[in-house]
Amino acid sequence: MRSELTSEPHREPTPQNSRNVQQSQVSRFNSAKLGASWRAILLGTVLIVPNMYWILDSVGQGYPTTISLYFNVIFCVFAITGVNLFIVRVAPRIAMGQGELLTVYVMLAIASSLAGHDVLRVLIPMIPYAFWYATPENDWADLFHRYIPDWMAVKDPTFLTEYYRGETTFYQWETVQGWLTTTGVWGGFLCAMVFLMVCINTLVRKQWTEREKLSYPIIQLPLELTSIGSRSNLLTNKMMWLGFGIAGAIDILNGLHHLYPTVPSLGGRLYDLRPFFTQKPWSAIGWMPIAVFPFAVGMAFFIPLDLSFSCWFFYLFWKVERVFGDALGVRGMPNFPFTDEQSFGAYLGLFVIAIIATRKHLAQVGRKLFRNDRSVDDSDEPMSYRVTVLGLIASLSFLVGFC
Repeated sequence: MRSELTSEPHREPTPQNSRNVQQSQVSRFNSAKLGASWRAILLGTVLIVPNMYWILDSVGQGYPTTISLYFNVIFCVFAITGVNLFIVRVAPRIAMGQGELLTVYVMLAIASSLAGHDVLRVLIPMIPYAFWYATPENDWADLFHRYIPDWMAVKDPTFLTEYYRGETTFYQWETVQGWLTTTGVWGGFLCAMVFLMVCINTLVRKQWTEREKLSYPIIQLPLELTSIGSRSNLLTNKMMWLGFGIAGAIDILNGLHHLYPTVPSLGGRLYDLRPFFTQKPWSAIGWMPIAVFPFAVGMAFFIPLDLSFSCWFFYLFWKVERVFGDALGVRGMPNFPFTDEQSFGAYLGLFVIAIIATRKHLAQVGRKLFRNDRSVDDSDEPMSYRVTVLGLIASLSFLVGFC
């Protein structure tokens, strides 16, 4: 009788209880897989190849790596997460955790950066450029060919002809051998450059992440996208799908307009305001486009308000400088109003401010480096501060010596 009174009554499972159980199972599963795994690394490695082809094939259509959130990487993670959500419901034990999905994201983002518009896509054509385009008229052969080492550029006329004229495949041993040394050297250069950036990130991670608590806005989308088992998962958010549908419909409509001009368009074009400013000095504003792009509106929400205001304000400020300079008669100066120089000055100012704000942390790194101060904890870093500083010096020395 006592056992009957103290035992809990039998409860029939309800949909809410089932969801709670599934939620707790997924949460436990997800917490058990917080970091990288071999299958995540393998998946990221496999996806690097089609992503590189995607980037190279998008020449003249779009440049994925000119905007911080690479759309090719977001698309891949979006597709993987969608499949993974289905696996979570069917077989949660074999589904990927958030840490694994973020591993794939990081791998694809770094690989896309190296293969993007300003790195390999420019570097590879530059390797044979100086020798293929050398002519008697420009006299490049006598001017600087002797200063270019054999390991830095492809010089053999046979390989140059194959590269620029095609009509043959790259995948033959003679051709691979002709490019192997040069691409290997430049590959070492890129590895040293990436390792240098890893060392810099290691030195400032604790200061920026734990003390200043920087928010890193562009990582918010991958974090929300890969939040397995969360009630606020982005893929289950109705408002997200509403915005996705509106933006997608606009893009599809504009794409149809591009293919079939009779189909009306809805934005997506640049409208130049110069025709409205024909009188001097207002005509000095130059090209001043205005447009509404859904992706740009969405990305603006990731930018802090003061930063987005600064982008808008200083763009107009440069235009005012052009008008003011034309009114004063200095518009004819080359490169006026020196936009690139002003931008470099802004970067330099931000660098100085960052160093000043990080000076105490850098002093702690110095004590750890020279005195092995045990009060300075670097156990959470990917490398110890000593290894980081030595790696930074070595990689920087290699880059300087290479150049």
